[in-house]
Amino acid sequence: MKRIWGHIIAVVGVAFGAAGLNAACAHDDSTIFVRDVISPPIPQAGGTCLYTNDPSQPTINSGVIDSAFASGYMAAFLVGNQMTPRASQDNDRTETSRVNLQGAIVRVTDIDGTELRPSYTWSAGATVDPASGGTPSYAPIFIQIVDAQAVSAALARHPGATTVRILTYAKVFGHTLGGTRVESNEYQFPVDICTGCLVSFPSGVSSPLFPEPNCANTGTGGSGATASPCIMGQDQYIDCRLCSATHPKECGGGFSIADAGPG
Repeated sequence: MKRIWGHIIAVVGVAFGAAGLNAACAHDDSTIFVRDVISPPIPQAGGTCLYTNDPSQPTINSGVIDSAFASGYMAAFLVGNQMTPRASQDNDRTETSRVNLQGAIVRVTDIDGTELRPSYTWSAGATVDPASGGTPSYAPIFIQIVDAQAVSAALARHPGATTVRILTYAKVFGHTLGGTRVESNEYQFPVDICTGCLVSFPSGVSSPLFPEPNCANTGTGGSGATASPCIMGQDQYIDCRLCSATHPKECGGGFSIADAGPG
């Protein structure tokens, strides 16, 4: 099983004009395809998040950006390879059906189809093995499908809205070991943008004397703060005790029983 480790995902990505690489890729849904977007896993000890190539792992059909904490969205695409092995020991023929993924071509629109920023290419790397017995092989690859420019444009078009939904489209591309360039289907993935919506206020963090969130004082009850999300401000809730000092407006920080004074 392939594993990708990292509390902060280590992905080397470069956004640049898509025209050059787009023309070089042969579109062929029967070779590689985007199956799903992997759901953020529960952080392990030390804040490690584990993404695998298991097609049965939880997936999501839309994402959330809390703009108070994040300026973009990094999607963990599960990409499949349906090419069958071609190696032959008898004929000394090497395997050419393995696919080296190189990145994705991304475009972002408002819900009405208006382009929020020019399409771009995000560079990343992963390798997908050949299919086994007719069953596709899979690998995760991390692509930034929303950037700060798209977030700003979306919020500007909907002033005052509590949540803004946008649509993202991504085509993953790469080449086989035999030198054939391949490109996946264009995968649509909705993303909701909000502010402060991913902050959670667990039971026990409020003072019995003061009902407002008391996230700066962990001694008022409740368990200790939970682990940080895999990517702060994306999909997973943020315990208010993790952000009360840095984001007091959204996380209700700074108030404690000691602040009440005598009487």
